[in-house]
Amino acid sequence: MKNIRKKMENKGFTLVEIIVCLAIMTIVAGSVGAFIVAGNNSYLRGNKELTLQEEAQLAANQMIDLIIDVEKDIKFTKTTGTAVDLDGNPAKDDAGNEVQARVNELLLVNNDNAYMIRWQGSSNTGTEYENANQIYLYEAATEADLATAAPALMAEHVSSFQVNLSEARSKRKVMLNMLFAYQDKTYQISETIKLRNALPEDTAEHIWLESMTVIPTNPTVEQGATKRFDYELKGEPEAVALAKKQGVSWSLSRVDGTACDKSSINNKGTVSVGAEETIGNDILRVTCVLNADPTFTATTTINVKQVEIKSLTLSPEYVELLRGETQQYTYTLVGSPAAEALGVTWSNVERVDGYAKSSGTSIDPVTGLLTIAADERAGVRALKVTCTANADNSWKAYGYVTVTKARGLYDATLIRDALKTYTYNDPVTGKEKVGWCADLECLTGAVKAKGSDGNTYPIITWEVAGNPDGYTFEETAKNPSIYRQCLKCSYNTGKTIRVIATVQLSPTDFIYPDVDIVIPELNVEDATKDPYIDSSQFVLNRNGKIDVTLKNYITKDHPERKAEDVTWKIVNDVEVGLAVANPTLDNKGADKGMDRRVGFANAAGSLGDYEDTMIPESVLGYSAPAYTRNLYATTTGINASMYAKWYIDFGKYELKLQAWDKNGLIAETYVLIPACEFYFSDGNRSYDISQGSNASYYNVYYVSIYGYDHGRGAFGHAEKPVPLVAVIFADKKLGDGTTFGNAQNVVTNADGTERRMAVHEPGYLNGKETYVVPVIIDQKEQNEELYLKFVDSRSGQTMGNRVTTIFWRGKNETQK
Repeated sequence: MKNIRKKMENKGFTLVEIIVCLAIMTIVAGSVGAFIVAGNNSYLRGNKELTLQEEAQLAANQMIDLIIDVEKDIKFTKTTGTAVDLDGNPAKDDAGNEVQARVNELLLVNNDNAYMIRWQGSSNTGTEYENANQIYLYEAATEADLATAAPALMAEHVSSFQVNLSEARSKRKVMLNMLFAYQDKTYQISETIKLRNALPEDTAEHIWLESMTVIPTNPTVEQGATKRFDYELKGEPEAVALAKKQGVSWSLSRVDGTACDKSSINNKGTVSVGAEETIGNDILRVTCVLNADPTFTATTTINVKQVEIKSLTLSPEYVELLRGETQQYTYTLVGSPAAEALGVTWSNVERVDGYAKSSGTSIDPVTGLLTIAADERAGVRALKVTCTANADNSWKAYGYVTVTKARGLYDATLIRDALKTYTYNDPVTGKEKVGWCADLECLTGAVKAKGSDGNTYPIITWEVAGNPDGYTFEETAKNPSIYRQCLKCSYNTGKTIRVIATVQLSPTDFIYPDVDIVIPELNVEDATKDPYIDSSQFVLNRNGKIDVTLKNYITKDHPERKAEDVTWKIVNDVEVGLAVANPTLDNKGADKGMDRRVGFANAAGSLGDYEDTMIPESVLGYSAPAYTRNLYATTTGINASMYAKWYIDFGKYELKLQAWDKNGLIAETYVLIPACEFYFSDGNRSYDISQGSNASYYNVYYVSIYGYDHGRGAFGHAEKPVPLVAVIFADKKLGDGTTFGNAQNVVTNADGTERRMAVHEPGYLNGKETYVVPVIIDQKEQNEELYLKFVDSRSGQTMGNRVTTIFWRGKNETQK
């Protein structure tokens, strides 16, 4: 019974236990299965990637072997063509239609055979076909036989096939690029192949050029106008480059077939439409023919439009106006009678420097009368006036207005001071050479002050217009300043250059003074051997002189040369009006008086007789004694002194100085007599004066004239009456006591805003002779800013059109 009871109590596994066991077995089996699947997939991916790489490398190696040994020619073309199957027959899509696809072909021509590597991409229509993205190899005995050769499959799964032949002929270098793609895997082939054989450039044909077009297409051109045409050539880069070397031929014809006798085209593709050409669309046809392959042609047509307007200008283009002033603008329109009759419209004035324009500044749209408001903000070229042709509003002319408190406040002048030679080492030859250097100065009425942006103005930058090669700007050795620069010209000789200074007066105001500099010819290859003319400077002031020397004339290589054999002369003194007779090499006599205003001392260094004549009023604006000496037309010796008389007018003169001997011209250079400009001898550009308790303030300003030697000068005679007038003026009426020190010679204008005085009182500053301008300011003067300018009494013209500001500060105001 006991055993029976035990058997009855042994019931086996429960259902829960069986389910748990099954779950555990499922998890274990799933893990093992996932591991097996992952391993299998990894194997398949690796195998697929390895297969793709192996196929790509195999195809690339086969191509490289063929390319590297090419002997005669290599060409690469990209076209659209009929795809082929493995048998060379046209490939067809699922619908049975022949497939058009992108086709790239690489042709390799050797001495004994030829190969064609042909790639065909996807269908142009996007339909699938079996042979897409395959590369075939064709082989034949000649290039012509390739057309009938059977293809051999070279590679599959090639989604891109490109060959760059741009350096195949010049550097024997070919660049091969292919992209292989299979399912989700890609493999890139990029190879640079060095050809064993050089390919002759002249064997290249141009059958792989794709197209040529004329540009622009169908333009409209007015009668009497010109239009430049060009062409665009597409194809393999090397083929395009080779074809362009031979250029194109242009021709012009009429579309209707009649004679083209009113218009023409030149060999550069520029069409000149005749003034009487027929008006209408598609009148003329431009034809461009490729010289390398005349089967390549391109054409376009020209529409001819009646000319309405030939030109439109306004005057003045640039003008400086005081606040409250008006300016009458005029225009010149050249065109058809109808266009001229319609006239122009003057647009409303606009502010172009970023500030708001005063509502009172406007221009009459019909008459062109411009009115500047009394409260208009001052600024350089701050306002723009627009003139628009009514017949064609695409024709416009523009004028710019500088608004100022005083004329000349926004003006600057560049002066060329000393021009002299210097030596430098030529970096190419290593020889010591001679070059020219010029000291430059910017004379400006601008006041040095802080701008709204925190910068100190003016800011001046310098440049040589055009080609700046070989020029450098450096600080001047003497009196360095932001206003001065030394221009070194190195190898640049025998030319005229323009130097431009960009003068920034404020964050928004710019002016651009310039000066032309004649750089004389030197013809000095070696500064230690070749003769040349040297001087401490080649700027000759009125009432002054320069000393010149002929360097490297008498040397150990030429001991036979003698100083007395050298004759100096100025070859263009008559031409520029500074002498009445041309000098000759044997002319040793001094010319009398005004017959010679430039010339030399004699070989002994002596000047001619005292000139006791009176200078007529036509020269100075008044009569005055000469107070100088006569000059010689020529002189002799290695050294010479060249002079200019004091009463030469204030214009600029370029004199050509030459040295001769019995064998001819030895050397030559240019000497400048500069245009006269005023400047303050103490270097100031403005002055500050604070009011106090005095009834008036007496101030002395020392003025010099650039281009003029003051005092007795090089001639050593009495003071000369300089034809210079000082002017003090202001916006409003000057105070009764504001005047010049020599009150009996002062002239006041009608409204009391300006007083003038002739400058003649000599003075000294830092040991140098100068001129004194004594200014008295009334303690009750209401103008906060006074202005000084200087006028040539002969012409009435302001010197340099510049003014200098005197700031009349409030009582006890700290000077800025």
